[in-house]
Amino acid sequence: MGVVEQALSVLVGRPQPLPPALVERFPELAAIRLRTGGLPPRVAGWFLGRRSVSAITLWDTVFAAPDVALDAELLLHELAHVHQFQGSTAFPILYLWESLRRGYHDNLYEARARTFASQRVRDSRFDPPRGGGEV
Repeated sequence: MGVVEQALSVLVGRPQPLPPALVERFPELAAIRLRTGGLPPRVAGWFLGRRSVSAITLWDTVFAAPDVALDAELLLHELAHVHQFQGSTAFPILYLWESLRRGYHDNLYEARARTFASQRVRDSRFDPPRGGGEV
């Protein structure tokens, strides 16, 4: 890896494929670009008084901390943020304002992302398996 690639890796992390089993079960996750490491999870963590956060989404890219488990609930939560970014060019400002007013946990956009992810995971338990033949 050259010097430029190393510098980029430190700043914006490394591209990472999504776990194939999760994409098979939740095809909508294919809309996410995933990177691990880099500054975004650390900087977000600093704003919350932590060393890092599990993940942060900026537009259609999810930046995950290098040591985080990439499970369905986390990636679907971040997918909800991708949709929020797509829904309004003002989303980053609205998100920050909501965080200042209510704090991270009570932020309306975080609450919606948590609800979306938990409902989607719960609903998937009742989805028929993908692939295979007719029964």
